[in-house]
Amino acid sequence: MKVQFMLVVLLSIASCYAYQSYCRCQCNSDDNYLLMEITDELKNDILKSNEQLKASDPSLTFTEDFKKDCSFCSKKLCKESVDKDGNTICKKTVINEIVINCFERESLKDQVVIYSFIIITIVLLIWALLSRNM
Repeated sequence: MKVQFMLVVLLSIASCYAYQSYCRCQCNSDDNYLLMEITDELKNDILKSNEQLKASDPSLTFTEDFKKDCSFCSKKLCKESVDKDGNTICKKTVINEIVINCFERESLKDQVVIYSFIIITIVLLIWALLSRNM
């Protein structure tokens, strides 16, 4: 019983390391949410655009630490992304009018709290059932 419980706890904690980052693109009155998937093509596009911006203003600095996080959420990404129907999300919108916001869902902290609550509740229910039968 203890081994099974420890296995469930370890599997729950291991699953806590998965999180998803989303980029919210607001174009005119439409809100679209993009799952941040890191691809080599996207990384190269961002590096190229950063180099172009740096050439125009040398005082700008950019991070090159690419992770599955909000570093990819940009107005350019919103302008070029395609929705599930194959339409460009912000095609008719000028880049300056696009509002972006990035957020994480199911972060490590969220999952630890939720899974801990679920595991503790299940253990207490099992303990109550077993103690009632004795």
